[in-house]
Amino acid sequence: MVLSEVRDSLRAILSSGQEFSRDLKQAGPETVLARAAALRSHCVGASSAVRRAETGLVTTTRGPIQLASVKAALQRVALILRQDCELGFAERGRGSHADTLRAWGPFRNQRVARVIEDYEQAVTAYAEVIGIKLDP
Repeated sequence: MVLSEVRDSLRAILSSGQEFSRDLKQAGPETVLARAAALRSHCVGASSAVRRAETGLVTTTRGPIQLASVKAALQRVALILRQDCELGFAERGRGSHADTLRAWGPFRNQRVARVIEDYEQAVTAYAEVIGIKLDP
């Protein structure tokens, strides 16, 4: 199911984000850049799953309000993944230096985690209404 694929992809981002932030101040520049690249890679993969979900979810008679919330959450996830993860942790540009990543990475991580949490809440409410069980 497309919702499970999105959930798995977003959870991989959360895990990678935690790894990025682990001992960030003491980590060497190469480690910071490698962790940023891994996190960005997860975000790029999740963005593909989010796009498939945005187009693959169809309106049904059950849970139209919850489905609208899921679609809105998916749009916010796509936007934040693009801004804060794909661009914010990019190999080139503003996010290319380890010091910049140390300074802005935790903020970007928080924004990504917050939007993922909002999506999780929306999809859980939708799943309950339509009577499906999402794996924990």
